[in-house]
Amino acid sequence: MKKTNSTLLSLPKWISAMAFALLFSFAGTPKASAQIILDIFEGAGGGGNTPPPVLNFTPPEGLCGVSFQWSALTFDFAGPVTLTATITNDLGVAGALFPSAQVLLTDNSLFSLYGIYVLAGIGTNTLTITADGPSGTVSEVFTIIVNDVRAPIIFTPGNMTLQIPSC
Repeated sequence: MKKTNSTLLSLPKWISAMAFALLFSFAGTPKASAQIILDIFEGAGGGGNTPPPVLNFTPPEGLCGVSFQWSALTFDFAGPVTLTATITNDLGVAGALFPSAQVLLTDNSLFSLYGIYVLAGIGTNTLTITADGPSGTVSEVFTIIVNDVRAPIIFTPGNMTLQIPSC
């Protein structure tokens, strides 16, 4: 059996291919049956892979969390789409780092391209990305696990008491 290689499309080619496919898949279809398209990519500019539903990180020593950027493409034939992102942490306010997720619209042409900026703290974080438009609402949920695997090591001279805040 001959092995074949697949080729990843660049973002402009992918957008063109999706627009062409959507144009013909919805041709003659009433707007009531339109749907929202939400595609999420790792990295900036929409050129990365689709992230897995569960991600594991071990931050560098001294950091109490991780930050990263994703991109999202949205589309709805019936009208504009808004994108929101929320993140919660299982440690709540007990964690040293308050998680956050911000969404920034970077291009609003045929498809809306958003940048998603995420800061996840130690513990289990739940990131929900929601696209809302005239045809309804679509959400994707990701679990981001930030491991705290480094044991603290403290060296003090003599009979000294040392207090260090932890993550």
